[in-house]
Amino acid sequence: MNGSHLQYVAWASNSSLIIVKNNDLYYQPSVESSTVHRITSTGVEGVLFNGVPDWIYEEELLNSGSASWVSPGGTFLAFCTFNDTRVRTHHINSFYSMDQSTVRYPLAGDINPGVNLTLVKLGVDGVGPYWFLSPPRELEKMDWYISSVSWANDDTLSVSWLPRSQQFMVYTLCSPPDYTCTMVAGELGNQQTQPGWIEPHGSPLFHSNMSRYKGN
Repeated sequence: MNGSHLQYVAWASNSSLIIVKNNDLYYQPSVESSTVHRITSTGVEGVLFNGVPDWIYEEELLNSGSASWVSPGGTFLAFCTFNDTRVRTHHINSFYSMDQSTVRYPLAGDINPGVNLTLVKLGVDGVGPYWFLSPPRELEKMDWYISSVSWANDDTLSVSWLPRSQQFMVYTLCSPPDYTCTMVAGELGNQQTQPGWIEPHGSPLFHSNMSRYKGN
């Protein structure tokens, strides 16, 4: 990684790092060692993003330049993969030169980016196994967004999902051993408007015994 342009770096623990380079994720178990484990190998600039969001997720949904989440104990990493292959490309003129840049983002009714949520165990000697998480059954046969991801405790993931209509939010917990995401609560959009509309608003906070939660 020396001399490389890194898109994102974060601590996974007191001495380990999560790194994103060229839209791929890496894990460095110790900053005192040169050993680095590759987590993904599918990254393509401007098209396939691992651990960092594409335009629409960074600006409209996650409101963050990161799409990876380390568990409190540093044992697991959850991350999103975004596939913009079918998303419309737009050309943007520079204010300072004759150059143009391109960005992929969907207009109303366009095809949205594909998104997958993956969980991987982090270890000194390598990474794995991997779990590939699916939306809850309440969103079957719907287009959907991931609205937020966080850790409810050291091995249980909290994920909020929105249908494309954004008329309701589904809060789920994804628990070991298989990490099936199960709905634990829901939220309807503002019923004073027709139809109701709900905006992404961060992750819920869970009580230590997981019996209660508070939405943001």
